[in-house]
Amino acid sequence: MCSLLAEVEDGRVLRIKGDPEQPFTAGFACAKVNRDAELVHSPERIQTPLRRTGAKGEGRFAPISWDAALDEITGRWKTIIAEFGPLALLGYAYSAHQGQLNRGLMLGFFHALGASRLIAGTVCDTCCEEAWNMTVGPVGGADPEAVDESDLIISWGADLIATNVHFWAKAEAAQKRGVKIVVIDPRKSRTARLADWHLQIRIGTDAALALGIMHIVVRDGLADRDYIAFKSFLSDDAVFFSGSTALRGKQRVADAWRRLFEKTEAPFSWQPEQVEVLESGQLALSTGPVRDPSGKLFATFTSIWRREAPGQWRIVFDKGADVCDCAKP
Repeated sequence: MCSLLAEVEDGRVLRIKGDPEQPFTAGFACAKVNRDAELVHSPERIQTPLRRTGAKGEGRFAPISWDAALDEITGRWKTIIAEFGPLALLGYAYSAHQGQLNRGLMLGFFHALGASRLIAGTVCDTCCEEAWNMTVGPVGGADPEAVDESDLIISWGADLIATNVHFWAKAEAAQKRGVKIVVIDPRKSRTARLADWHLQIRIGTDAALALGIMHIVVRDGLADRDYIAFKSFLSDDAVFFSGSTALRGKQRVADAWRRLFEKTEAPFSWQPEQVEVLESGQLALSTGPVRDPSGKLFATFTSIWRREAPGQWRIVFDKGADVCDCAKP
């Protein structure tokens, strides 16, 4: 989400610009948002409710007052509820302009009304999310600000200049520092033209390319299997306690633990001594010792696991505790 500043004078928006104090927005907005003031004050903007006066598709409408519109809507709803009950109404509301009140208020309203409801996003981005899950699996996107620390940037099927101009600004800055940008796209997009390497694959061959890359990574021993295995056990909302600090989220935990997998020898080993599972079969607790490479006990761990799919358990909470050497004074 972009952070925006609006300049207003006498109730009229004069200018919209990016917030310079927000690192990702970095003081500029995209071309679409830069012209939002024109949309708000356009003489063609609809400023009153409209009632259809002709048949559907004819495009014939007449303006009515807000009070008249509300009276008509509530009157029709009350008639339907009186005859068929509240479930005869199907309430749907989603993000619209992304405001928090706009997102939540209508959901609460339909809940209080007792209406039938759709899952949020059903007629909006659910199909997009399902396509994402089927293509790349249920994983989140990378942190866009992490591009500052990247050694290589790959834009796969994305025209960043057109769809993610703030990310492109960071990618372009990295490119000037010597970081290579690779674009995988059948089209010669603007981003592809500015990339160091445009891999112009044929439409529908993404899966073949991805499988080929994975084959080479595994064949040549380039995959950090231990780290990948560790990350696969983390729930998306995992919380790991490191002293008094809580690491929240799968990626933050994985990033913090990455250094432990870069050594030639594991800095510690652990083994569950006790495992308890709730009767519901949804949560489990495991505890046990943590030992250094010589086998000396120096800590214990406690992990809570959640069953997220049949045969699939992931850690949601983890906390270690140092073992007291009571022989010392």
